[in-house]
Amino acid sequence: MMATDNNEDFRFLSAQAMELGKDSIPIFLAILSREIPPERKLSVIELSKNGVCLTRLNDLAKEGIYSIFEIPILLRHMEQEPFDLHASLIPAETLRLITGLDVGYSEQFVAGYTKADEPRRKKMLSAWRNWYEEKIASEG
Repeated sequence: MMATDNNEDFRFLSAQAMELGKDSIPIFLAILSREIPPERKLSVIELSKNGVCLTRLNDLAKEGIYSIFEIPILLRHMEQEPFDLHASLIPAETLRLITGLDVGYSEQFVAGYTKADEPRRKKMLSAWRNWYEEKIASEG
């Protein structure tokens, strides 16, 4: 899946991976976790792959299929690059489904977002990060 440069092929392969259920999660996380130097912008196909993987993880979470190890990758995705606030609603919903925490990251928040709201957005992300760290520590 990582090697394909064709969006249609990637979508087909990701649909096939979904048939694996929980076993597909590491596949999607590997694609989202690939190292891309900060000075290099993502290509259109890379952005599309990210979007598909985020959507597939969200679809699984809606079915109650997830791993808490998605959390750092979802958070990293929401923190890096010039992010698209509307696209960030998908990983935000996935985080809410995994953690059970509704921190207010919603369509309403995104629609009214200004640069002045960035501290509030970071606080929301921090709440999910703290949940994850506490969960890992308690299971550790």
